[in-house]
Amino acid sequence: MKYHATLFLICGSASLAGAQDFSLSIVSAPSTVDSTGGASFTMSVVGDASVGQFYSAAAFSLVSDSPLITNIDWAFANWPNFPIDGSYAGDGNYSQIIAGALWGCGAPPPFCAPTEDARLGETIGVFTVHLAEGVSGQVDFELLVGDPFSLEVINWDTGELWNDTQGTLTLNGTTVNVVPAPGAATALGLLGLMMPGSRRRR
Repeated sequence: MKYHATLFLICGSASLAGAQDFSLSIVSAPSTVDSTGGASFTMSVVGDASVGQFYSAAAFSLVSDSPLITNIDWAFANWPNFPIDGSYAGDGNYSQIIAGALWGCGAPPPFCAPTEDARLGETIGVFTVHLAEGVSGQVDFELLVGDPFSLEVINWDTGELWNDTQGTLTLNGTTVNVVPAPGAATALGLLGLMMPGSRRRR
């Protein structure tokens, strides 16, 4: 939105080079989570591109539409100096996040050269997902495209900018299986068997 327009006005518009490849991916999520006691787990978002060396900006939202989730938190990595947190939207979904950086362009510190943690492939931020107690099922997480683009990168040597509207964008989600611990399930089953018997003895 206006935030991106400001970056473009300060640093110039993105390069008009030929089509390029861009991606945003959810990584480091567990394959299975024990929901006994109401568990939490983390998963990171990283970006990559066939051009550039560093992140300039990223924008995306998260969707799962899962009733197993009670809340989601988001924490930015250190490199964005223009972070905008979209907040939890309910139903296992998270509103648009914008991670922006202003590198160089005659700006005063700290808006100077990108740091190593802003290099492509490094973390943009981390979601912490909170689950309801004892739930079970499969949660499919998907990243949704941002507005006006999902990923912008910069070649620090030339100052050129590219974003995914100039090429192809791949969004890679993940699936997490949620199950209560076997011991907890057994205990609940035994409790259920005991309850009718205790009633009959009364």
